[in-house]
Amino acid sequence: MRNVWCAVALAALMLSGSALNAAEKEKKHDDDEKIAIKDLPKAVSDAVAKAVPEGTLVEAEKEIKKGKTIYEVKTKKGDKVFEVKLDDAGAVLSNKEDKEGDDDDDDDDDDKKENEKGEKKAKKVTK
Repeated sequence: MRNVWCAVALAALMLSGSALNAAEKEKKHDDDEKIAIKDLPKAVSDAVAKAVPEGTLVEAEKEIKKGKTIYEVKTKKGDKVFEVKLDDAGAVLSNKEDKEGDDDDDDDDDDKKENEKGEKKAKKVTK
């Protein structure tokens, strides 16, 4: 019986940690500021045009990370949407296809794997 309570406590602890992690990620996204395409610096819009030739700029965000301005620009080319991250001088930091439903934080898959590991550990404790 003690093992069951330990497993329940462990599972609850892991779930609360995941909830806190999700809340922290949401807070990070709250710092993003949507901006009009026309308000992008020329160096940024020119760099996006080179990174995704023939793409149409559809959305832009501006955020401050560690004191540096980062622009996230979504560009549509055909049926695909690309997200290009750039600094304020127009240097491309990343350029990747934006998968539907992906926030491009790349932590979602990591969180899912961590939750699955935790669930397996909890099951082992109860056996």
